[in-house]
Amino acid sequence: MICGSGHFEYDHNLEEYIDFKRYGQVKMNNEIGTFADKGYIIYNGYNQKLSNKLSENLGMEMPEIKEQKIIKLYMPLTVTIYDIENDYGYRETLNETLELGNYAIVDYIHEVLV
Repeated sequence: MICGSGHFEYDHNLEEYIDFKRYGQVKMNNEIGTFADKGYIIYNGYNQKLSNKLSENLGMEMPEIKEQKIIKLYMPLTVTIYDIENDYGYRETLNETLELGNYAIVDYIHEVLV
C-alpha cells in the first residue's frame, strides 16, 4: 500500500530493508482505524454519531468519549477604549484612545466574556 500509493519517495534498492509490516502495526496500534473494502480508514474525531456508524458498520472499537474539558489560559489583558460614557449618560468618541488599568477592566467583564 505504501509503495503503490505514490506518496512516498524512497530508494527501491532499500525496499528489502524497510519493515513495512512493523511500520503498519505501530501505526495501527497508535490510532483508531480499520480496513474496509476501499482501504484503511482512520478515525480522528469526537463526533458521536459518526463514531456510532463506524462502530456499527465496520466494527471499529471506539474509546469512550471522555467528559469535555475546559482549558483556562491566564495572561495579561489590556483594554483600549475609543469611547466613554459622559456625565450625561451618552456615549462619546474620544480624540485619543484610552488604556484601562487592571481594576477598571472589571467593569467590562461581560463584554470580554462574550
